[in-house]
Parts: sequence; C-alpha cells; structure tokens
Amino acid sequence: MRFKAELPRESHSIFYGVVQRLEKMESAGVPRSKRRAVLMLSPQGVNMALVATTDDVLAFAELSPDIFRDFRVQSAAEDCILVSLALAHLSRALASGRDAPSTLLKLAKRDGAPCVVVTVEKLDLTLRSDIPVRLMRAGDLKHYAPPTFPPPRAALELPAAPTLRRVVERLKAVGERLKGESRIVAVRVEAHGTLALRCLTPSATIKTFFPNLSAPGGGVVDGDPDAVVCVRVDSRKLHLGLSGYGLDAESIACYPHERRSLLFHVVLANGRGSLSFYCPVVDDDDVEEDDANGGAGRTDEPPY
Repeated sequence: MRFKAELPRESHSIFYGVVQRLEKMESAGVPRSKRRAVLMLSPQGVNMALVATTDDVLAFAELSPDIFRDFRVQSAAEDCILVSLALAHLSRALASGRDAPSTLLKLAKRDGAPCVVVTVEKLDLTLRSDIPVRLMRAGDLKHYAPPTFPPPRAALELPAAPTLRRVVERLKAVGERLKGESRIVAVRVEAHGTLALRCLTPSATIKTFFPNLSAPGGGVVDGDPDAVVCVRVDSRKLHLGLSGYGLDAESIACYPHERRSLLFHVVLANGRGSLSFYCPVVDDDDVEEDDANGGAGRTDEPPY
C-alpha cells in the first residue's frame, strides 16, 4: 500500500482551501467523536467525505489528480486506499506550506502506526508533520459515498458574489426558534430564475430575493419553467452549506430535494474537482407543528 504526491505552489490554495472548509465544518456543531473525515485515494484523484452520525450537514469533495505532480497510489484493493483522520491536523500541516515551492504528501509508518506525512521545504528549513490515520477497508467506501436522490424539480446557479452567504450569516441571529436552538429559514427555488429566503421574527417577516438566476447548465431541470420547490432548513446549517464561497469556483448551484436535503454543488475552476454540501431539511413533524402555530407551511405549498 503506497501513496505519494507532490502539491506544487500553484495548486496549494485549491487543496488547502477545500481541506480548510471541511475542517471548519468538522468542528462546528457536532462533537468530533460523532464526525468522521475520510480520505479516499485512488488513481482518479483524492476524494474527501465528512459525515456525521447525527442529522447534520454532510460534505463531499472530489479533487482531480491534475492538481498534484507525481501522483501515485498503489494497493491490493484495486489501487484504492481509505483512511480516516482529523482534518484539523491536515489543515495545520498544509498551512505551513502556503509559500513553499511544493509540499510532499505520502503514506508511511511511524513507530509501526500508519500516518500521512506532510513535508514542506523552505530554503534551508524542512518542516515535517506526521498525521495519524486509521486504515479502513476499501469495501467500506460505499458507506462514505454521497446520498442519492431523485432529480430535483427545480435548481439554480447561485450568484458568484458571496452576498447570499452574508445574508444567511445575518439570519443566524434572528428568526423564531423551532425545537431548541434551531432558527429556521425557508428557501424557495423557482425554476424561472428566482431564489428567495424567508425568516420569521417575533415582530416581522424577513424576505430576501435573488432574481435573474440561471439553471445549472443553462436549462430547466425537468423541463417545467414554472416548477417551484420550497424547503426549510436550520439557518446555521444553511450557512455551513454555503461554505463553497471563497474558493476558485466555476459555479455554485442549489438543488432542493423536498423533505430530504438542500444540496449546494460547487464546481472548481478548470476542472479541478467539485464539492457537495447536503443540508438536512426540517422533518415532517416539525413542519406540521409550525403549521399549527401559523408558521411557514408545508413544502408543497410554499409560504410566499
């Protein structure tokens, strides 16, 4: 079992940026003991999965081997290596290589224990970080694959500017609570090109609209230009789902799956890879309870 890759300076910000965003999610909201970050190494590139045993945001990344130099993966399991590790350790190790000509990553053993070794050389200084990992069976890969849903009835590409994320940042501190500390935001996706957010406060209703948006790929998902989908999500989780902003991205798209998940899919520039963030929607019991209290209503009859 072998893994070795050189990360050149021109690609460092891509890999580091992806790890940094997933690392922030790893430490947000869910106890680390209930989170699991998994790296999947194969000749097709580096995949990352951040999953939780609780109902929280799931994140997945697929990175092309083209961002590396001398990318090599070998194993008896069809050249697939699966390891679990703490992303905070990997993020700190990569941070030291931001201004280095290149950063070397490889799988090795230290005192008989497996680890990912990150080596950074700067002039006459060499920095080495040994990150402990847990080797996993390649057959467990299916447990760390993105969830599958039916095609959504509507989808939109989000604005390139991070205005949407700033709005959601403000909404985290307002709105009526639903079951504990959760503050709920209704997200309405209209296939003809409008994204709307709705948040209730004790004294007012806040609505924000983003018009003139396009469907991913320039077309309507199911051919229905009048399709409208509304889902309700925890504002904190919605903010985490928009973590793709700030990366060198070609596009960020929103795919609402009624009563299941709100997916934000980020395509990195120049075919370097993609990220997917799955935000859980408010369950049926919560929606019915909110209806009884004059709240936002069920997802098949959006409250706008």
